[in-house]
Amino acid sequence: MRKIFTDEKVVRYVETRLFGKNVKPFDINQIILYQGFLPSTVREKLNEPHLDMMPELLGTDFFKIVEQDAPREPIYESDGNLALSEFSYFERANRYIRMIEVFLEITQLGIDNISWRKEYPRGRKRVVQQEYSNFAYDFAVGLFVPDDENGRYDSRRVFRYSNNEMDELFDMGEDIKDISDIIIGPLEAVEKEADKVIIKGNSEYLPCQIVEVDGRRVLNLGYVYGGQAGLLLDKIFDEYDGLMEDDDRIKNIDDISYDNLWVTDNEGRRRIRVHALARLGGLQPYMKRDDQLTPVGVIDEADLLLGNDAVTLYENIHAKPETAVINLNVGSVIDETYEGLEMARRIIVPNAELAFRDGHTESYGDVLGGSVDLEIDSMVGAIKAARRKYGNNLDIQFGFVGHVSDVPLNGDTLDVELADDRGERQAAKTIIDYIRRNH
Repeated sequence: MRKIFTDEKVVRYVETRLFGKNVKPFDINQIILYQGFLPSTVREKLNEPHLDMMPELLGTDFFKIVEQDAPREPIYESDGNLALSEFSYFERANRYIRMIEVFLEITQLGIDNISWRKEYPRGRKRVVQQEYSNFAYDFAVGLFVPDDENGRYDSRRVFRYSNNEMDELFDMGEDIKDISDIIIGPLEAVEKEADKVIIKGNSEYLPCQIVEVDGRRVLNLGYVYGGQAGLLLDKIFDEYDGLMEDDDRIKNIDDISYDNLWVTDNEGRRRIRVHALARLGGLQPYMKRDDQLTPVGVIDEADLLLGNDAVTLYENIHAKPETAVINLNVGSVIDETYEGLEMARRIIVPNAELAFRDGHTESYGDVLGGSVDLEIDSMVGAIKAARRKYGNNLDIQFGFVGHVSDVPLNGDTLDVELADDRGERQAAKTIIDYIRRNH
């Protein structure tokens, strides 16, 4: 099959993801993927050999942060080593591995100049899964800070005031127990569209903030990768489910309503809305960068290539007939093929209708295969699993708004970054406007 990315585009794409303004490929002798390590642990490991020899230099850093135009996880350079901190989930690690392997193969730097290796916690791959789960748990607990007479959860608090911002009402900071809307997406775009930022999070696991929209507090989580969504959302919903069973505010009131800080459906379940905004590749020839799309179905690339073209439809509270599309889930951007994307582009679901959990039905007309991405399938899977697990207490709603970042079949690919954040802001505005209209 013919790849979308030429060798030249792969090199340009990978160089923007692995290297930066202050670190170039020729500066590097070895790439180390620290899988299952938080950035702080990687920094400690980079400093360790130097401090063993020169303990008097404690407090000195022997690494530099790679400066990138569109940074993702922190990347460090130390002594000719490029150190990648990967702590979200296996899909993200696999993408890094694929990028490294293809880049070195194309450039042939792996023969004489650059080698690469993986490093696991305690030297064991099986520990990586445990660490992924532990990171997500610690973060979720830090968002809620469950009541505990010994205060053992407060050390994990994500939204913490500095000493000069102490507020006795909230003790050491804020929590999200009373928040019912979660936006997953870039903080800068959400901040520009919300009324104000209440507080910024202090977690290295995931950037986050609490913003205000028409007097309501909304949680904004930075972008999550693949299976990380499943891990994190499961632990967040577990806390919400526990609140419905255990919280005294629920036990002591007869009418659970927004006036009492909760929103519920007619079955007494608490409503939690998860909104996501992200980049999407556009598949139809008339699409262009920054166009808005709202997927209402997904098909996996592996199934499509095997001839199984069954589309899984799902409810999207932000979908409109004019923006509704079917999304293709792929494992790697640099491995996309013309044949695979063409097959996805020709998908059509005639007279698509979706029944929502509140009983109403939305009609979208004929929906085409219109987008491609790497994350939606995992998010949808996480939402469906959560509904099965927590359906007695929680009414979980989901909405996704995408903005076109590239149109690969037209030759417009991700090796060229977006010129500005216009598409992100428009997607964030769509979500914020929905929250304003739907209390």
